[in-house]
Amino acid sequence: MAVRRPRPRTVLLVLLIPAALVSGGLLLLAHLLTRVQHWEGEFPAQVRYVDEADGTMSVRLSPPGPPDALPSGFVRSDRIELLPGVRAGDPLVCHVRQTYIANKHLATGSDTELLSCRRA
Repeated sequence: MAVRRPRPRTVLLVLLIPAALVSGGLLLLAHLLTRVQHWEGEFPAQVRYVDEADGTMSVRLSPPGPPDALPSGFVRSDRIELLPGVRAGDPLVCHVRQTYIANKHLATGSDTELLSCRRA
């Protein structure tokens, strides 16, 4: 009785299909982990405290923000140039830029940068 040998084409397909699926999965995972999202717009905020000697004020973003904003996390610097006549507790509208990189900000939320503020 003769033993049938698998055809080379069948062996090739059996090896290439799983390799292609694994490669595709790895590429998709790499894309998801290195993808960068940006959002820039106006965000409601409130003055935390005013430092007149320094000419700055500390600002706290007031969640929830606009619906299309990224999940807030780390605010790079909450100090911004003092607006004339503002006091602690005054509402503001701040122009912010947010950046989110999945493998960097997954646990902390987006990196948020205050660009400017005005009275609400």
